Order: sequence, then C-alpha cells, then structure tokens
Amino acid sequence: MKNIKIKYRKFNESQKDDLLNVIKKISKESEAKDKLASKKLRWEWQYKKLPSKKTFIYVAMYETKVIGYMHFPVYEFHIGKKSIKVASKQAVGVLSKFNGLGIFKNLSNFANKDLTNKVDFIYTFPNKKAIHTYLKYNNYRKVMTLPIYMKIISAENILLKKLNLFGLQKIIGVILDNLLTIFNKKLFNNESIVKLNLSKSSHCEIFNENSKKYYFSINKTHKYIRWRYNESYKTKYYIYGLKRNENIIASIIFREQEIMGLNGLVIMEYTYSNNFKDLMRLISNIPKILHEIPYKQKITFVLLSGTQLSLIKNLLSGYFYIPKKFSPRPLIYLYKKANAKKWINEKFYDKILVTLGDWDVF
Repeated sequence: MKNIKIKYRKFNESQKDDLLNVIKKISKESEAKDKLASKKLRWEWQYKKLPSKKTFIYVAMYETKVIGYMHFPVYEFHIGKKSIKVASKQAVGVLSKFNGLGIFKNLSNFANKDLTNKVDFIYTFPNKKAIHTYLKYNNYRKVMTLPIYMKIISAENILLKKLNLFGLQKIIGVILDNLLTIFNKKLFNNESIVKLNLSKSSHCEIFNENSKKYYFSINKTHKYIRWRYNESYKTKYYIYGLKRNENIIASIIFREQEIMGLNGLVIMEYTYSNNFKDLMRLISNIPKILHEIPYKQKITFVLLSGTQLSLIKNLLSGYFYIPKKFSPRPLIYLYKKANAKKWINEKFYDKILVTLGDWDVF
C-alpha cells in the first residue's frame, strides 16, 4: 500500500457517521479502555457542546473514506491577565492497515499548519509511542511530567486481590490500614465535609477564583465546570467541600475508576482558598464520605495528580509518590505555540495550574 494516495482534509459534518465508525474500529483494534468514545452523544458533548463551541477536527482519507482523525477542542485560558484560546489535541487514530505510511505525522503537519494563528497554543498528553513524533516533527516542547500521588484506603483489599499469602494477607492488610490512620488529618471543631452541587455557581466559584491565582490555567468558570463534570456523558462525578463556619475553603471533584484491577477514586479538580493544609484535611477525610457514594466495588485508593502539589511531601499527608517507572501511564504535558506573538517562558512553569481534568479523560 506504499503508493496509495492519502488526502488530508478539514472535517465536514457530512462525514460524522463515517468518522464515528472509524473511531469505533480503531478503539477495537487498539483495545482502548474508553468504550464510549464513538458514541454520538458522547462525541457531540465532548466536541460540540463545550463552552467555546469550537473544535477543529482533521481527517485522513483514502478515496472517499475516513481512515484517520485528530480532534482539537478549544478551551479558554489565561496567561497572566490576557485571555487566550488554547487547543487540546485529543482523540487521534489511524486504522491499523494504514500504519507505516506516515499518516499520523502528515496529518499532524496538516493540522498544525491550519491551526496557526487560529489558536494561541496547543497542548497534549501523548502516550510513550507518540512523544517522539511530537517533539521531533511537530515542534512541541515538554513542559513537565505530572507527579502522581496515591493514598491507600484499604490495604486489606489490595493485598487480598493482588497477593496470596495463605490467608495472612487479610491480617497484614488490617494491620497496615490501622497504621495508615496516623496520617489522617483531624477536622477543626468548626469544620465539616459537605456534598456540593455541580449545577450551583456558588458551589463552583472557588475553582474559578483559584485558577486566577496562576499565571497559566484553563479558565475554570462555572460554565466550564458544569459542562466538564455535571453534563458529562455517562460518567458520574462528585463534588465535596471543606466547610468552615459558613464558608467553603477547599473543594475537590472526583470520579470512581478502576486502575490495574483495583477500584479507586481519581481526583480531577482540587482547589483551596488560602491554605494548602485545608485541601489536605479535606482529602485526608475522604473515607468519611464513602458511605454516601454508590460505588461499584470497594474503594481501595485515592489518586491525585497535577501541579502545585509539592507540599504533599512535607505534610505527612498519607499520600505516596508513585515513581515514573511504576506509573501505568506517565502524564507528560507537551505544548507548542500556534501564535508567534505569545509564548510561555520556562520561568513560569511553577506558576502553571494543570489538573487531571485538563487531560482528555472523560
């Protein structure tokens, strides 16, 4: 198939059914964990109903059929005090029988050329196989690998599922669980953990206010939070806050997810008003709210990843850093400029807010 002619085009709405069919085929070929990506309602929510109402989509075609695709939904960011448009490179794929023809590289080049001056930046979290192409051929820069932290909720359940110690794993698990409670942070007398409502702007404003503190971040307005988490397609998200007197001083948004055969909670967004310790007290007390969550299987861990989390190491939080070599999916944040007038200088890296919610995990 080396001499076949591949065409690269902007997506046309008349190609929607063909595109969704190809997404479904590629998901099966790659054994993708996301089984909903090709569902029409999910696709329309993710790429048509987002706050900006704008997604750039590009397709590779053989004769009249779509054989590959790339999606670039546009989000509103701020850099300093300037409002900018940033595209997130998501949902890319090429049918396996067309592999080895340079289609991914060529489609990327086509998309990057078209996006020039239409957005200010493009960012992505590529897998290990694709990083080389992004860095060498598409002029992306590596910003960081997001640190990943885990808090064990049930060592007993982990040992029972992963080890066979002739019955001793249950005893050892109970002992470890009791030892891990020493890391739990007690709430103050005037504090409580409360369930919040994603549809109420007053419950979500803390995320917007916190994002404004950083040099570079998605504008996490209520409109964005509501779309991302309250209107999401078939994924249930929960929002809880730490309330002191009558004020919400820290908040998290999380979901239930299975990772490596274990069921846990993944924190997608986190925020606090003034003190990082407030956030840690909220997260430390997650076990107290588990009875309110209709989880599918017993919760064994809480996963937390993003920027601005370095203080975890110094607060005896009970969260353990997962080294990159043990991470099932390193979260490597790459970006490139699409508008020559703006750029992020490396000295601002410690002033960037990135959470798991910025990744295309829905």
